[in-house]
Amino acid sequence: MVHRTVVLVLAVVLSLLAVMGSAGCGSAGAPQSSSIWRKVSDVDPLGSFAFSSPSAGWSVVEDRGLLRTADGGRDWQPCTGRIVGTPGTGIGALPASVDRLAFPAQVRTLGREVLLTYYAQSRMMGAPAPEPTTSGILVSSDSGATWRRILSLAPTRDSVLFLAATDAKHLWALCGSGSPSQPTRTYLLRTIDGGSRWSLLPKAAVGYAGLASGLAPFTMTDIRHGWSWFVPSSDAAMEAVHTTRDGGLSWRQANEPKGKLWQGNGRFALDRHQAWIAGGYLSESAGPSGGALYRTSDSGGRWERIKGLDATAYEAVFFADARHGWVVYARSQQGGGIMATSDGGTTWRRELTASGTWWETPSWVFQLVGDTLLVGSSEGGGLWSCRVTPGALH
Repeated sequence: MVHRTVVLVLAVVLSLLAVMGSAGCGSAGAPQSSSIWRKVSDVDPLGSFAFSSPSAGWSVVEDRGLLRTADGGRDWQPCTGRIVGTPGTGIGALPASVDRLAFPAQVRTLGREVLLTYYAQSRMMGAPAPEPTTSGILVSSDSGATWRRILSLAPTRDSVLFLAATDAKHLWALCGSGSPSQPTRTYLLRTIDGGSRWSLLPKAAVGYAGLASGLAPFTMTDIRHGWSWFVPSSDAAMEAVHTTRDGGLSWRQANEPKGKLWQGNGRFALDRHQAWIAGGYLSESAGPSGGALYRTSDSGGRWERIKGLDATAYEAVFFADARHGWVVYARSQQGGGIMATSDGGTTWRRELTASGTWWETPSWVFQLVGDTLLVGSSEGGGLWSCRVTPGALH
C-alpha cells in the first residue's frame, strides 16, 4: 500500500514538472498564464486601430475608410460623422462627412476624444481632376458624431505622417513633404493646447521609415520625455535612437543594440528610462536567422539582450509596467504567436501559437484598455484580445 502511494505521488510530481517545462520559455519555472487569447475580428487589413473602452473601438482600413465597433471588434461599421466648420472649396476644403475622406491614415483615442489624421483630395472649381493631397488632423468628442479640424497643412500639400500624444492637450505631429509613402523632407510640430496653436520643433531628430513599414517613428512617454527610433537620411530613414527631455525641442543620441545585420521591428518605451526593441538578425541571404529582444533601463545608455528566446524574429513588444510584458514572435514558415513575461523578461511563457505568414510582419500593435489587452496587425492576422488577470498588474 505504501509502495503504491509513493508511485502515485511520484507520477503526480512528474506530471506537474512536465506541464511547467512545456509552459515556460527560457526557464522551467516560468510563471503560468491565466490569460486566454481569442480572435475577435478577421478585418483584413485591420489598419490603424484604437479602442476607448474594451467594447468601443476604431479602425482605419484602406478603401473602407474609418470603421467603428461597439462590440469589442467583432462587427465593424463605417463611421459617417459630420465634419463641422469646413465650408468652401479648393485646397484645404473637406467633405461634409468623415466617410468621404479620401484616405484616413491613423486613429488614436485619448479618453473620450478620438483623433484622426487624414489625406483628402480637393477639387478646384473648374479643374478637370482632383488637386494634390491636403492633410491634417480631426478630433471628435462625441463618439464620432461630429468632427472638428485642429490642424490643416493646406496650402502646403504636405502630409501628417504620424501622430503622438500624451493627453488631449499635448500632441506631436510628424509631417512630410512629397509622397506620404516616402517623403523627401520631414518636420515635427507640437501643440500644448489641444491644437489651437502649433509650433515647429526645428531640431527634431525624427525620421520616417515609410508608410508601408507600419513602424512608429517616435514615442512620447510624458509631456517632456520621448524616444525617436529613426533619423532622416538622404534617401530613407535610418535606424538610430535619440531621446528628448524637453518635449521635443532638443534631442540627444543614445546608444542602440549592436549586432551583425541587426534589424529592429517593434519598439516600445514605458517611460523615460525603460524601453525595448524587438527584432532579429539577418543572414547573408537577407533571410531571418534568429530573433532578439533588447531592453534598456538607463535611457539608452546600455542595451541588454534578453536570453532564453528562440523564435526566428520578434515583431512587436509591449509592457504594461516594468514586470508584465508581451511580444509577438514568428517562426519562419511555421506561424507564430504571443509570449508573455511577469518578471520583466527573465522568463517567458507562450500564451498563443497559431499558423499564418502574417506573424512575420512588423506591423503588430498592442493596446491595453482597462483589463483587456488587444493586438492587431495592418497586414493580415486580424485582431486578438485577452483579459488580463485582475490585480496582476499591481
